[in-house]
Amino acid sequence: MALFFDYDWFDDRLKSLGLSRDSLARNSGMTIDEVDMIFDDRRAISVSEIHSFADTLSINPEIVAKYCGVGDLALETRIEENVSGNNTSGGDGAVTREMIMGVHERIDRLETLLEMILTKLEARG
Repeated sequence: MALFFDYDWFDDRLKSLGLSRDSLARNSGMTIDEVDMIFDDRRAISVSEIHSFADTLSINPEIVAKYCGVGDLALETRIEENVSGNNTSGGDGAVTREMIMGVHERIDRLETLLEMILTKLEARG
């Protein structure tokens, strides 16, 4: 899941190559509206779209992922493979939805615990 999308970087890169957002849409099989939604952080970008954008921009997919706000392209790839049922990792070390949900639950519990601790510390004064 992307954290932010650096549309300025993409627009500058497209301009330097004499391309436009239409080029990204055309080369990735998307509509211009879908591309605009990604640029406006209203829609997540998929791993295959990251690779299509990279091909269009003649750049490494890891760099595209970085400017899409995707911190770990390899992890996103494994997650998409598991969700779509195309897991090619042999099963060992695969990230599942349940694992991710478990991590989120643990983070929620930690945040609650930290809030309680901070409240008690503030009360002590």
